[in-house]
Amino acid sequence: MFDHVFGMVLEGYGDRNPCNPAFRRSVNESYHAEPDGSFRPLVESGPSIAPAGTLLGISGLGKTTAVERVLSFLPQVLIHPDHNLHQIVHMKLECPSDGSVKSLVLNFVDTIDHLLGSDYALACRKVSLGPLVQLAGKAARRHHIGLLVLDEAQSLLKARGDDETQLIRFFVMLANVLRIPILLLGTIHARQALSSTLHLARRAGETFVWEPMAHGDEDSEWHHYMSALFSHQWTRREHPLTPELSKAYHDETMGITGLAVRLHQLCQRHVIDDGDEDEVTAALVHALAEARFTLMRPLLDALRAGRRGVELPDLGDGLKKLDEALEKEASRGMDAPDAAVASLRNLGYDPQEAEHMVNAVLPGDGNQGGKEIIKAALGRRAKATGRRGVRTLADVATDGKDDAAFAAELRDAAARPST
Repeated sequence: MFDHVFGMVLEGYGDRNPCNPAFRRSVNESYHAEPDGSFRPLVESGPSIAPAGTLLGISGLGKTTAVERVLSFLPQVLIHPDHNLHQIVHMKLECPSDGSVKSLVLNFVDTIDHLLGSDYALACRKVSLGPLVQLAGKAARRHHIGLLVLDEAQSLLKARGDDETQLIRFFVMLANVLRIPILLLGTIHARQALSSTLHLARRAGETFVWEPMAHGDEDSEWHHYMSALFSHQWTRREHPLTPELSKAYHDETMGITGLAVRLHQLCQRHVIDDGDEDEVTAALVHALAEARFTLMRPLLDALRAGRRGVELPDLGDGLKKLDEALEKEASRGMDAPDAAVASLRNLGYDPQEAEHMVNAVLPGDGNQGGKEIIKAALGRRAKATGRRGVRTLADVATDGKDDAAFAAELRDAAARPST
């Protein structure tokens, strides 16, 4: 996975070296060659399209997590003062659930603004889809994006009519004209969206299908995964992983790692709620899966029957609803201050700092709810760090770093014309 993703970035920059004088000159010249709104290629030679790849698989296998983990080893933004260049090495977007191409392109521009502190989105809000695609292309070209990852690609199935035409145009601009490598992530149903249109199928590149893990002996991938999973236990006494438990987990999840994690959470919570008197046994695993995996049953039954491909039901909605239920159960019984501390920890604050922030704003009567406490704590933190407000979760999770001056510098640089 790492070699493939890293290789796409390197190959994509092979003909688009931002520091190459000839390439920089072609970028500058291309700004004056668009009176009709069309783009021209930035390089006159090289491959006809940029590197591309597609990773498909059932929801819950960890496709997105694995790719994000790989991308975490690469810098996301590089600043080249000598070239007046703010380079975006990689960026990841999620395709809108309704298949809206305009929402996708706006999300594209918003992500660039978030990474650089720029304000390209201001020029994009009131324009139609065609000019919007052109504006997005100009921003992408200026910052030499090294890799674009599009998650939930199966949502492209919903693009119809003019939306489908503009979607193809957007992909052609990114891959053929700007030569930006594209990695698509999605369920098996995304293959239908890509294969239904020849243009998209050509730009999907090599397709990899991520299959669930197979059950095996102690040297199998599943056993190693379960051993790592069982190292995370919150009960008073440790419950060892046995061959019977490993098989029970696999029987109930069919090797889908996301389901295995949730089943492990359910088992741990059951034991804790029982006063740490119960054991994690195969019978408990089967009973909890039977009770809690109702929405996932059609997919699991289909896998047991040997069905594959687009015949498989989608797991996404079932996982979301299970996660919502688990979150509600976890917060049940917690008082407002404890719930506020837990929420701040989820935003990236360490436990001691989160507790200090909550204690600093607790009222004497203790009648505030969790949401009010969180709002007061974040407001006090923003005031203490000299900020006017909190813009994003990333800003909230930044520990005491005031990036206002840095963001202003990037905005000024983005507004200046390239030289």
